[in-house]
Amino acid sequence: DKDNPRLFRYNIDSKTVDLLGTAPIMPYIQAQPVWNSVSKVLMWFDHQAGQLNIYHPDTNTWDVNIPTQKPANIQVQGNHAVFDPYQNVLMIMGGTTLTDGTTSNPYVFLYRYAPGGSAPPADTTPPAPPINLTLQEIK
Repeated sequence: DKDNPRLFRYNIDSKTVDLLGTAPIMPYIQAQPVWNSVSKVLMWFDHQAGQLNIYHPDTNTWDVNIPTQKPANIQVQGNHAVFDPYQNVLMIMGGTTLTDGTTSNPYVFLYRYAPGGSAPPADTTPPAPPINLTLQEIK
């Protein structure tokens, strides 16, 4: 709720919801919280304001308005956010209409909150792509 921002925690086992407190006010309805499993924080990027908000569950506090570095004349914005634990980065990408009027976003933005993480084991093999996929056009 962008007008009454609150952060909740849902316990899957007990099927209960706990109110953790207020969340930073976001001017945009599309929330994209991402769990950083390396630093154990919740990362929430507000692309309209160009700011990153970090929630610390251990202290129930927020770091708000974390500045992000960017090359000159490039707006940090995206409508998809994911966290890659192997690279220890938040990745923000996508979007077709940026707030500066640009009609496409060819950039991928990476943000590392803190050092840490470890590389995948050397013997890690990615899964084979499925071979039984089909495509059907629906009209």
